[in-house]
Parts: sequence; C-alpha cells; structure tokens
Amino acid sequence: MKMSTRNGEALRQRQIRFASERVFQWNDRGPKERLEKVKTRLQGLPIEVRTYGLSVALATLLREGRDESKAIAECLAEWLLGESPVRVLKTESGGKPEGTKPLELLRRIVAADRGTYSAVQTDAMGLCEQLKLLSAAVVAASKPEKDAKEDAP
Repeated sequence: MKMSTRNGEALRQRQIRFASERVFQWNDRGPKERLEKVKTRLQGLPIEVRTYGLSVALATLLREGRDESKAIAECLAEWLLGESPVRVLKTESGGKPEGTKPLELLRRIVAADRGTYSAVQTDAMGLCEQLKLLSAAVVAASKPEKDAKEDAP
C-alpha cells in the first residue's frame, strides 16, 4: 500500500515540475496574453477529460486550432508520449514518437486497450489539474496589484 502511495506522490511531483516548466514557458515566450488564454482553456479541461474521455478532449483541442489549444495538446503529447513515468504508450522502436505529437497521441490512445486508456487518462487528468492550478497562480501573480484587487471576490 505504501509503495503505491509513494509512486503516486512521485508521479505528482514530476507532473508539477513538468507543468511548471510549461506554464513559465508559455508566460515567458510568445504573446503576452497567451498564458491568460491557456489558463481560460484549461479551466474545464480536467472535467472534459473525465466526462468525455481523453480521446474526445484531445480531438476537441486539435479541432479548435487556436494557439492555446495547440499548446495544451502539444504539452499533453510531450508528457504522455515521452516524459511521464507511467510510460504505457511506448513506441515500437522504443524511441521518440514519429509524426506530429498530438496526432500521434490521439492515434495511440484510440488504439489502446481499456486498461492502457484508463491509465493514460488518469495521468492526463493529473497533468491537466497541475497545469490549471499553476497557470492560474502565475496569471494572478503577474497582474498588477490594481487588476488583482478588481478580480478578487
């Protein structure tokens, strides 16, 4: 029992590190309002993944075609295909996935067996939660004091 708790905590810590790197990357590179748009898109994403499934949520992100949707889809693909210690979506060659990462992720999760799909979806929901929390914190901390007071309840 303790082993699975330790593994869960280790996974969460890796998700937090990965998510914080991406959030600061989105904040520091690209248009100034990019992180605000990513934060807004992330608000309902964990529930969307839980309700409709990872394949539908990813397909929706890809269909939207907006910069923030693409950024989130690429982040999920990078994590689930390469960075996640869960590693259930291995490539046949054992190397980096070929093709466009989000499309490759979609192809693999659609073809996955039920157990693999469930593990990947749980991993993705955890990452989405971390991205959502961290992006909201960075956006709030980046706002001038006057704007932050106006947004407070």
